[in-house]
Amino acid sequence: MNKRITPPSDFNFNLFNVDELADYFSNKTYPEITETLAVIDTHIKTARKVDCKIHPEVKLINKVFRELKQALEKGMLKEERFFLPVVKKIGQAQKKRDYDLIDDILLIDGTLDELMAEHRRIKQLLAQINLLCATNPLSVNSSPSLKSFYSEIVKLEEQIQKHFFVEDEIFISKLGKIAIFLEESNLVTLDNVS
Repeated sequence: MNKRITPPSDFNFNLFNVDELADYFSNKTYPEITETLAVIDTHIKTARKVDCKIHPEVKLINKVFRELKQALEKGMLKEERFFLPVVKKIGQAQKKRDYDLIDDILLIDGTLDELMAEHRRIKQLLAQINLLCATNPLSVNSSPSLKSFYSEIVKLEEQIQKHFFVEDEIFISKLGKIAIFLEESNLVTLDNVS
Protein backbone atom coordinates (compact mmCIF):
# COMPACT_ATOMS: atom_id res chain seq x y z
CA MET A 1 0.00 0.00 0.00
CA ASN A 2 2.81 2.49 0.70
CA LYS A 3 3.62 3.23 -2.91
CA ARG A 4 4.55 6.69 -4.15
CA ILE A 5 2.09 7.98 -6.71
CA THR A 6 2.26 10.84 -9.11
CA PRO A 7 -0.59 13.08 -10.18
CA PRO A 8 -2.80 11.83 -13.00
CA SER A 9 -1.45 12.57 -16.46
CA ASP A 10 -4.52 14.62 -17.42
CA PHE A 11 -3.46 17.31 -14.92
CA ASN A 12 -0.19 19.17 -15.22
CA PHE A 13 -0.03 20.77 -11.81
CA ASN A 14 3.23 22.46 -12.79
CA LEU A 15 1.16 24.79 -14.98
CA PHE A 16 -0.96 25.93 -12.03
CA ASN A 17 -0.07 29.15 -10.18
CA VAL A 18 0.09 28.94 -6.39
CA ASP A 19 -3.34 30.57 -6.05
CA GLU A 20 -4.82 28.08 -8.55
CA LEU A 21 -3.27 25.20 -6.58
CA ALA A 22 -4.73 26.66 -3.38
CA ASP A 23 -8.17 26.73 -5.05
CA TYR A 24 -7.69 23.15 -6.28
CA PHE A 25 -6.92 21.99 -2.74
CA SER A 26 -9.94 23.83 -1.29
CA ASN A 27 -12.41 22.89 -4.01
CA LYS A 28 -11.30 19.38 -5.01
CA THR A 29 -8.75 17.68 -2.77
CA TYR A 30 -10.09 18.56 0.68
CA PRO A 31 -13.74 17.73 -0.13
CA GLU A 32 -12.69 14.36 -1.57
CA ILE A 33 -10.61 13.51 1.50
CA THR A 34 -13.41 14.71 3.82
CA GLU A 35 -15.94 12.54 1.98
CA THR A 36 -13.70 9.47 2.16
CA LEU A 37 -13.09 10.07 5.89
CA ALA A 38 -16.86 10.14 6.47
CA VAL A 39 -17.36 6.86 4.60
CA ILE A 40 -14.51 5.20 6.51
CA ASP A 41 -15.85 6.56 9.79
CA THR A 42 -19.22 4.91 9.16
CA HIS A 43 -17.59 1.58 8.29
CA ILE A 44 -15.23 1.49 11.27
CA LYS A 45 -18.02 2.42 13.72
CA THR A 46 -20.13 -0.47 12.44
CA ALA A 47 -17.16 -2.84 12.33
CA ARG A 48 -16.29 -1.94 15.91
CA LYS A 49 -19.78 -3.01 17.01
CA VAL A 50 -19.95 -6.14 14.86
CA ASP A 51 -16.41 -7.48 14.46
CA CYS A 52 -14.63 -6.97 17.78
CA LYS A 53 -15.23 -10.55 18.97
CA ILE A 54 -13.53 -12.15 15.96
CA HIS A 55 -11.25 -9.20 15.21
CA PRO A 56 -10.14 -7.64 18.53
CA GLU A 57 -7.63 -5.51 16.58
CA VAL A 58 -10.57 -3.44 15.28
CA LYS A 59 -10.48 -1.44 18.53
CA LEU A 60 -6.85 -0.47 17.91
CA ILE A 61 -7.49 0.20 14.20
CA ASN A 62 -10.39 2.45 15.24
CA LYS A 63 -8.15 4.30 17.73
CA VAL A 64 -5.44 4.94 15.13
CA PHE A 65 -8.05 5.93 12.53
CA ARG A 66 -9.53 8.47 14.99
CA GLU A 67 -6.06 10.01 15.41
CA LEU A 68 -5.58 10.08 11.63
CA LYS A 69 -9.01 11.61 11.04
CA GLN A 70 -8.40 14.28 13.66
CA ALA A 71 -4.94 15.12 12.24
CA LEU A 72 -6.31 15.39 8.71
CA GLU A 73 -9.33 17.48 9.66
CA LYS A 74 -7.27 19.79 11.85
CA GLY A 75 -4.61 20.18 9.15
CA MET A 76 -7.09 20.86 6.35
CA LEU A 77 -8.98 23.36 8.50
CA LYS A 78 -5.77 25.20 9.41
CA GLU A 79 -4.70 25.28 5.77
CA GLU A 80 -8.10 26.50 4.56
CA ARG A 81 -8.47 29.19 7.20
CA PHE A 82 -4.92 30.48 7.38
CA PHE A 83 -2.33 29.13 4.99
CA LEU A 84 -4.21 28.94 1.67
CA PRO A 85 -5.75 32.45 1.88
CA VAL A 86 -2.27 33.91 2.43
CA VAL A 87 -0.86 31.86 -0.43
CA LYS A 88 -3.72 32.93 -2.70
CA LYS A 89 -2.98 36.56 -1.85
CA ILE A 90 0.69 36.01 -2.70
CA GLY A 91 -0.23 34.30 -5.98
CA GLN A 92 -2.65 37.02 -7.01
CA ALA A 93 -0.12 39.73 -6.12
CA GLN A 94 2.50 37.91 -8.18
CA LYS A 95 0.17 37.92 -11.21
CA LYS A 96 -0.29 41.69 -10.82
CA ARG A 97 3.47 42.10 -10.26
CA ASP A 98 2.66 43.71 -6.91
CA TYR A 99 5.64 42.55 -4.89
CA ASP A 100 4.90 44.25 -1.60
CA LEU A 101 4.63 40.81 -0.02
CA ILE A 102 6.98 40.92 2.95
CA ASP A 103 4.18 40.65 5.53
CA ASP A 104 2.61 37.73 3.69
CA ILE A 105 5.94 35.93 3.29
CA LEU A 106 6.56 36.43 7.00
CA LEU A 107 3.11 35.00 7.77
CA ILE A 108 3.88 31.69 6.07
CA ASP A 109 7.39 31.46 7.53
CA GLY A 110 7.41 28.53 9.91
CA THR A 111 4.05 27.35 8.63
CA LEU A 112 5.81 25.25 6.01
CA ASP A 113 7.79 23.45 8.73
CA GLU A 114 4.54 22.79 10.60
CA LEU A 115 2.94 21.55 7.39
CA MET A 116 5.77 19.09 6.74
CA ALA A 117 5.62 17.88 10.37
CA GLU A 118 1.86 17.28 9.98
CA HIS A 119 2.50 15.36 6.77
CA ARG A 120 5.04 13.14 8.54
CA ARG A 121 2.56 12.46 11.37
CA ILE A 122 -0.21 11.56 8.93
CA LYS A 123 2.14 9.22 7.04
CA GLN A 124 3.08 7.54 10.35
CA LEU A 125 -0.58 7.01 11.24
CA LEU A 126 -1.32 5.58 7.79
CA ALA A 127 1.67 3.24 8.18
CA GLN A 128 0.28 2.08 11.54
CA ILE A 129 -3.11 1.36 9.99
CA ASN A 130 -1.46 -0.44 7.08
CA LEU A 131 0.56 -2.60 9.47
CA LEU A 132 -2.51 -3.43 11.55
CA CYS A 133 -4.48 -4.34 8.43
CA ALA A 134 -1.60 -6.40 6.97
CA THR A 135 -1.00 -8.33 10.17
CA ASN A 136 -4.71 -8.92 10.77
CA PRO A 137 -6.18 -10.13 7.49
CA LEU A 138 -9.89 -10.26 6.89
CA SER A 139 -11.66 -13.56 7.42
CA VAL A 140 -14.74 -15.06 5.85
CA ASN A 141 -16.57 -13.98 9.02
CA SER A 142 -15.56 -10.33 8.66
CA SER A 143 -18.47 -7.97 8.27
CA PRO A 144 -19.04 -6.06 5.03
CA SER A 145 -18.25 -2.88 6.98
CA LEU A 146 -14.81 -4.14 7.96
CA LYS A 147 -14.13 -5.25 4.39
CA SER A 148 -15.24 -1.82 3.14
CA PHE A 149 -13.02 -0.14 5.73
CA TYR A 150 -10.00 -2.01 4.37
CA SER A 151 -10.75 -0.98 0.78
CA GLU A 152 -11.63 2.63 1.66
CA ILE A 153 -8.44 3.11 3.66
CA VAL A 154 -6.51 2.26 0.45
CA LYS A 155 -8.50 4.94 -1.38
CA LEU A 156 -7.79 7.48 1.37
CA GLU A 157 -4.09 6.70 1.28
CA GLU A 158 -4.00 7.25 -2.49
CA GLN A 159 -5.80 10.60 -2.08
CA ILE A 160 -3.38 11.69 0.62
CA GLN A 161 -0.30 10.58 -1.33
CA LYS A 162 -1.48 12.49 -4.39
CA HIS A 163 -2.19 15.59 -2.31
CA PHE A 164 1.16 15.42 -0.51
CA PHE A 165 2.96 14.94 -3.83
CA VAL A 166 1.35 18.04 -5.34
CA GLU A 167 1.70 20.08 -2.16
CA ASP A 168 5.27 19.04 -1.27
CA GLU A 169 6.85 18.71 -4.71
CA ILE A 170 5.08 21.41 -6.72
CA PHE A 171 3.23 23.86 -4.45
CA ILE A 172 6.00 24.43 -1.90
CA SER A 173 8.59 24.56 -4.69
CA LYS A 174 6.61 27.35 -6.37
CA LEU A 175 6.44 29.28 -3.08
CA GLY A 176 10.20 28.89 -2.74
CA LYS A 177 10.71 30.24 -6.25
CA ILE A 178 8.59 33.28 -5.42
CA ALA A 179 10.69 33.93 -2.31
CA ILE A 180 13.93 33.54 -4.30
CA PHE A 181 12.62 35.88 -7.02
CA LEU A 182 11.73 38.47 -4.41
CA GLU A 183 15.17 38.24 -2.83
CA GLU A 184 17.01 38.38 -6.18
CA SER A 185 14.93 41.43 -7.10
CA ASN A 186 15.90 43.01 -3.77
CA LEU A 187 12.21 43.21 -2.91
CA VAL A 188 12.62 41.14 0.26
CA THR A 189 15.57 39.81 2.22
CA LEU A 190 15.14 36.15 3.06
CA ASP A 191 17.22 36.70 6.19
CA ASN A 192 14.19 38.57 7.50
CA VAL A 193 11.98 35.62 6.63
CA SER A 194 13.90 32.71 8.13
